[in-house]
Amino acid sequence: MASCNTLAYSVVVPIYNSAPLVTRLYGRLVAVMESLGPPFELILVDDCSTDASWAVLAEIARADRRVIAVQLARNAGQARATLHGIRRAIGEIVVTLDDDLQHAPEDIPKLLAELDRPAGCDVVFGVPTSRHQAAWRRFASWTVNLAFCLVLRKPLYPRFTAFCAIRRRAALQLLSVRCAEPFLSVLLCRIAPRIAVVRVQHFSSTLDSSRYSLGKLARVTSGCLASLPDADRRSFVIAACGSGMGLLALAWCAFSLGPRGLATDIVMVLGVALGVTSLAIGSAAVAVERRDRAVLRNPAAEVAALRVISDGREAS
Repeated sequence: MASCNTLAYSVVVPIYNSAPLVTRLYGRLVAVMESLGPPFELILVDDCSTDASWAVLAEIARADRRVIAVQLARNAGQARATLHGIRRAIGEIVVTLDDDLQHAPEDIPKLLAELDRPAGCDVVFGVPTSRHQAAWRRFASWTVNLAFCLVLRKPLYPRFTAFCAIRRRAALQLLSVRCAEPFLSVLLCRIAPRIAVVRVQHFSSTLDSSRYSLGKLARVTSGCLASLPDADRRSFVIAACGSGMGLLALAWCAFSLGPRGLATDIVMVLGVALGVTSLAIGSAAVAVERRDRAVLRNPAAEVAALRVISDGREAS
């Protein structure tokens, strides 16, 4: 993070194929941040969008010198795009949120108010009171959240949301962690000793649902695993594989020893499904650890910016 000419706030938003919402997002962010009073910057990072997102961002950044628009040289994923923005931030407090307006910019003051409480926390997560997502995504999110909160020995409520406010010292720590496939919420839970939560609104996304395909959600889970400390990842592997074998054993007992009936069939099917899932997750954790070690032995260069517009003009 830059250290000179520090501002009060930096708002970092990764942008991907969200051209229809960028102008509205910018307008709402500016209105909220201006209402707070202190100087701020908006860092909007285009993760190699295939629509007109960059054209819209460039127009905004040329008209408003508080906006830094960055176009990455390659598609790096939400986490790396966000980290790129945090690395450029000079604010004492960094706020991150997604580009789809599922989290309301108007809730940013709630996060900042919690951060300023006497308890002195390092990170505040904005946790939705209810999620406007498909049922399978809510269940998958809850399951992953439960597993990782148990491993990290954190309360269940953080929910690994991308909407958060981070103190500068925690952001600097975040940038110092080397990880093959970072997942920011897990990394923040890992490095920040004091975490708080506020309840915020959550809205349905009007963007293409293909942005959140099964493949991309699997990548998120992989990032969660890669972001764990080595000892916790090994504990996760042991727990997942042990649970998987136990559930498969339960399914076998229900099949071979239990009386035939609907209840037995349900136990057997659930045991097989959950057992195979647990073993698959454990195996994935092993694969992630091997890849993580290989990448850290030969770390790839940080994703570069193809174009940057700052202070109203394109930087060379």
